[in-house]
Amino acid sequence: MVSPNGLGNSGRAGVGDLPAALSIGRRTMDDDLAGSSYYSAALLITPLVLSGRFDEALRMAGTAWEG
Repeated sequence: MVSPNGLGNSGRAGVGDLPAALSIGRRTMDDDLAGSSYYSAALLITPLVLSGRFDEALRMAGTAWEG
């Protein structure tokens, strides 16, 4: 099943589970195809903020903004 935003099932795996959401985001960053994109950085911003890791979230926001 593919969601409208293209995340498919993997995007829902981390809902309500911050460690899982961070894991998904980090795996995306390590991916050969998506790792260097703004999208992979953007996946990490929300779980980092909700985890109180604001410095890392700001770094990822800069990466996402630069695209």
